[in-house]
Amino acid sequence: MPTKLRRIAITETPRVASALAELRREPGGAEVPVADLLVLGAERKLDELRSAHDERHAALERVAERIRTKGLGVDPEAADYARRHAWTHD
Repeated sequence: MPTKLRRIAITETPRVASALAELRREPGGAEVPVADLLVLGAERKLDELRSAHDERHAALERVAERIRTKGLGVDPEAADYARRHAWTHD
């Protein structure tokens, strides 16, 4: 059917086929629409990416705080600038 919406084709590689076979063995698993699986997978991946970003940001924030408070020979103003500007594009 013609559509203006983007279409996605998925090849059942061994990994995909295995995951789907396992799902289909569960009660009700055979009726799960592939679109639902895609949305669930995208949401999970987004959570993983955001979590990794948050962990990196927290680590960088700890380093900046240590530099500011321990007097490690680094200009505190430069550390503040780096915290505010240098790490905003991950």
